[in-house]
Amino acid sequence: VGVWMKPHPRFVLVVIIIVPKITTYEFDTHMYRLTREELISRYQQESRINEDTEAIIKGHERHKQSEAELKKFFADSQFIPQDRLTKDIAAKADLVIALGGDDHLQYVSHFVDDA
Repeated sequence: VGVWMKPHPRFVLVVIIIVPKITTYEFDTHMYRLTREELISRYQQESRINEDTEAIIKGHERHKQSEAELKKFFADSQFIPQDRLTKDIAAKADLVIALGGDDHLQYVSHFVDDA
């Protein structure tokens, strides 16, 4: 998880956004328009080994659990899908949270100024 915060007098936060990554599982189900079972079958046909398929599914589930935990504290409107993030949206935020791994952190950083 990466966090950028603009300097603020007395740390009064006004706008917080969370940018969850798009998991491999989400990307592939959207890209190929497949159900979970169909996607697993496709992975197996593409000769992905079972550990790789399992890692993709487990990674997706862990990410969704982390996202669900944050949704207990933040409004749905504060979650900005990765593919909808713009520099204008990031500029309006006092705090940007990148929910994902190193690559996602780097991706989100390109939208944040004054970090």
